[in-house]
Amino acid sequence: MDGTLVLDYFFILGAPKCGTTSLAYWLSQHPEIAFSEPKEARFFNTDFSLPFRPSDFESYESLFQKKPNAVVKGEATVNYLCSDVALSKILDYAPDAQFIVCVRPHVELFLSLHKQRLKEGLESVQCPEKAWRLQDARLNGRRVPKGCSEPKLLEYSRFCMMGEQISQVYEQVGHRRVRLYQLSEISRIPDVVFKNVCDFLGVDDSALVSYDVKNVGTVPKYPVLSRLMRALGILRKKIGLRPLGAATFIARVNSAKSQSHTLAPAFLNELQEYFKRDQEILDLHFRNRGSL
Repeated sequence: MDGTLVLDYFFILGAPKCGTTSLAYWLSQHPEIAFSEPKEARFFNTDFSLPFRPSDFESYESLFQKKPNAVVKGEATVNYLCSDVALSKILDYAPDAQFIVCVRPHVELFLSLHKQRLKEGLESVQCPEKAWRLQDARLNGRRVPKGCSEPKLLEYSRFCMMGEQISQVYEQVGHRRVRLYQLSEISRIPDVVFKNVCDFLGVDDSALVSYDVKNVGTVPKYPVLSRLMRALGILRKKIGLRPLGAATFIARVNSAKSQSHTLAPAFLNELQEYFKRDQEILDLHFRNRGSL
């Protein structure tokens, strides 16, 4: 042994658009938590084809902040929750890891994730219902937008089956090492959630933290411009160019505040019926969790 302190790990598993970015930001400010930079390391979900993930464990370890008082390391890759392999790979790497899962109502999640995919330049269909209907075709390689190299990122139903996915987490690691939160709790009582997470991780719960909300939902004014900027960003990284200030400016100009989308009643009923069983599972998990 070289005397290096070995830190414990925790992982914010997702789901996407459920407050994980805000929670990760708050925890990254804590002097006893070495958080990854970027927050989504995307290292263990190897069943998703994603660019620029760390190539090996050494590269992965280099992502974490260097803090002299740190006692835990954390990261927040939202695709881990719906990955078929990520949890097993994490447990092989960090057998004693702890896990945090953030969720929100199913239909809200689908609509928010669809907007996020438009913003990222991965989605080209602006109508949520049409995008939902295209899932099977896209998984079979049809109607996939040119800017999307991984069709599974457009499999909205997969990301939304949170109840089943959380059940699998409990089965593999037990309840003691898992904490579950609603987006509404993160938004409404951030200080209570932060204290609860700190107690769970065994770090000081009185550390000062700014409860700023991150990753507020926006939509692109021109989706084709989002897809173009995504393609240019990937090319820039491949050839090793530094980030361009113009890209940030264009993204800001191209963003509009997200408006609530009114679904056709028949489609809304279809979604609610589709998610009914999973909602029952999710409700049971929260009843077993109890109040914060």
